[in-house]
Amino acid sequence: FIRDQKPIVHNLVGASAAECTAAMLYAVGARPILGQGLDEAEDLATIASALTASLQMPSSDPLASIRLSTREAREVEIPWVLEVHSINHSRSRTAFANDILQNRPAVVKGTSTEIMTLAKQVRLAKRSVELETQFTESATETGRLLAAATGTVVVITGYISYRADGEHTMRIDCDDAMQGRIPGLSTGLAALMAAFLSVERDRMTACVYALSMVIITR
Repeated sequence: FIRDQKPIVHNLVGASAAECTAAMLYAVGARPILGQGLDEAEDLATIASALTASLQMPSSDPLASIRLSTREAREVEIPWVLEVHSINHSRSRTAFANDILQNRPAVVKGTSTEIMTLAKQVRLAKRSVELETQFTESATETGRLLAAATGTVVVITGYISYRADGEHTMRIDCDDAMQGRIPGLSTGLAALMAAFLSVERDRMTACVYALSMVIITR
């Protein structure tokens, strides 16, 4: 159904991931736009069907564009995916990821370490006794609690991929080694999620569709 609707997916991704991201979107029938200009954010939000925002771009200008574009996406009610790329290595990136959760991403995607890092930041920001006592060392359970706390679907990628929406958790056993070997593949997966979200209202289902295009089950 992506090929029928040909959704436009606006992508705020790093230069190393741009080519792979665009190719993956073209392959499923979507139409990618790669644009980071602040002056384009409002216009692109009015024509895009979905948005991908990757924190692979840590400098101030791209982050400002992510902040504005995700706010516009929230206002015009298009789904967007936040890839919390490498936030476990940067406190400023982690704080930024927590901050733009207010723009209500449909999906937050990351490795188990990245999701655990964001969960810790959310716990500190909310200062919730319930979250303080419930967050555990289990990335799966943490992902579920993070989803419940933020109203998003959390996708944890790795050799076992998980999706959680706060109530349900889904697991896929897979061979995920290629994501770390092909530049841009992980970010391209986030973009595929955005594309499927534009045509599938159930967010968990959209994520499974996107994962099925990339992973090798075992």
